[in-house]
Amino acid sequence: MIEHPIINPWFIYLLGVWNNLIYTIKFCLGFCLILMIADYVKSTILRKEYKLNKGFIAVVICLTILLTFLPSRNTLIGIYAAKNITIEQVIKTYHVTKSVGKDLREYTINFIKDVVKAINLEKEGVHHETSKINKNNR
Repeated sequence: MIEHPIINPWFIYLLGVWNNLIYTIKFCLGFCLILMIADYVKSTILRKEYKLNKGFIAVVICLTILLTFLPSRNTLIGIYAAKNITIEQVIKTYHVTKSVGKDLREYTINFIKDVVKAINLEKEGVHHETSKINKNNR
């Protein structure tokens, strides 16, 4: 039986590079806008008729649309969690933690009772069996 990881390692990689991808797209968008403005200023100074470069406009529109619909890193994490965390998993987790908590509580109570019992026996002058064993092992 092949075990699958809880979280796909590629998703972790994607989360790691996601902000860099967004910043790169923003940089390209800004660069295209600067080139368009520079081209407009150049044509104005030379008193030429400004011809809008359709390639730059296409790139700017595509990058703007891409940035509009790319989710943030936190949104990606939320989507992944919403897809993979189910009611059944939450219920199973609750039952497991409830039983572990109950067992831990019972163990702790029994341990405290044993300690109190040993202290009371010491006060009465009667050595607890474990103390006798410990003295014999020294």
